[in-house]
Amino acid sequence: MNRFRKAGITTTAAGVAAVAFVALGGAAAAPAAADTSYSVTAAIGVGSFSYGVAVDPVTRTVYAANSDSDTVSVIDEATREVSATISTGAGSAPWAVAVNPVTNTIYVADSGSNTVAVIDGATNTVTATIGIDDVGGVGGGSDPTDVAVDPATNTIYVANQYSNTVAAIDGATNTVKANIDVGTWQWALTVNPRTDTVYVADKNNNVQVIDGATGTVKAIVGVGKVPRALAVNPATGTVYVANNFDYTISVIDGSTNTVTATLSDGIMPAGVAVDPATNTVYVSNEFGNGTDGTVAVIDGATNTITATVVFQGGWQDGLAVDRATHAVYVGDSDDVMVITPHHHRGDPAGGNQQQSLRSATS
Repeated sequence: MNRFRKAGITTTAAGVAAVAFVALGGAAAAPAAADTSYSVTAAIGVGSFSYGVAVDPVTRTVYAANSDSDTVSVIDEATREVSATISTGAGSAPWAVAVNPVTNTIYVADSGSNTVAVIDGATNTVTATIGIDDVGGVGGGSDPTDVAVDPATNTIYVANQYSNTVAAIDGATNTVKANIDVGTWQWALTVNPRTDTVYVADKNNNVQVIDGATGTVKAIVGVGKVPRALAVNPATGTVYVANNFDYTISVIDGSTNTVTATLSDGIMPAGVAVDPATNTVYVSNEFGNGTDGTVAVIDGATNTITATVVFQGGWQDGLAVDRATHAVYVGDSDDVMVITPHHHRGDPAGGNQQQSLRSATS
């Protein structure tokens, strides 16, 4: 059901990076200054409430975690069609998904069953289910709410909302090798594979910085209210945090663990993704302009919002960028929307123009 198709707007595109470099978070050099517009080019029907979205830039495959359907939708980027639907079990409520492009393995945080499902990307089958213990928590299970992969160490990190821990999973053995105590609930996490650093957003309005090698918290950075999502640019080491309740984005310098900028964004930012090749940041907003969902486009070099893509009536949440093609995939209730950058050299109109595309409903 393609219910929402709206809009378009602005920024920068770059050449395709080498596969291994992209897989480990590498970034190709961005082209010379030029204008780029954005448009929504597809709405791909998936399961119900696709909160989590991830991309494998090597196989050009998109994965959407459908919380209310207990499934993961597998999308072929070339055809923009669902090629498979994988069950994660009744009541599993898959909330987040992450990919290791080096091993072609997908990890799904199942908040309903307190497990992590391991999917073989070659066969689209669940090959293991990892139980996440409620260590030091409040009871009732760990409630894993986010998952991130460090492909350099083949370690999977899971934010366990109710257990006050981050689980570190050995990707080679599919076992929990450590439970890192962060002392409070977490909303989300991300990994910088270049520095082996994990960033965890917690309910105390902080980002906790974890040394992946030692499994210890080495810094705590105060951010805005309810840091709902975060992402890191591995090329610059900059971390971007979506503060859901005060409608801002905190920009953290990963070398000093300090906030260097705070950007005003749309209403209720809920997801963040980074394209390191173009140094562009994308932020999804559940009610970006008061009634419609939006995706803000941020220039990472200047920390300015250069564009806003509007989805009429949408509820935008998780999003992901294909670092090879630069396409952006946005979870939108029961669709995954595709935002495509269009590079224009010498466009006299500049990069801040806005246009809208009529919705096609089916």
